[in-house]
Amino acid sequence: MTDAPELSKTDRNIARQSRLRDALRENLKRRKSQLRGRAEQPAPPPGRAAATPPEPSETSPPTAEAQDPNA
Repeated sequence: MTDAPELSKTDRNIARQSRLRDALRENLKRRKSQLRGRAEQPAPPPGRAAATPPEPSETSPPTAEAQDPNA
């Protein structure tokens, strides 16, 4: 089905180790980058909620005020 030559068990293991090494290296780079990005952001004060309230979800039911415009 493929034109690639049949690899021996040793060659397959070497290729697998190489792929895993490269994947781990990329994962480490990504994690370090994420940590650097988080370190640049100021941390919220402990014990306090976020400054902005969360957006209401589209699946939440409407409130009574939203249903009755005369209230």
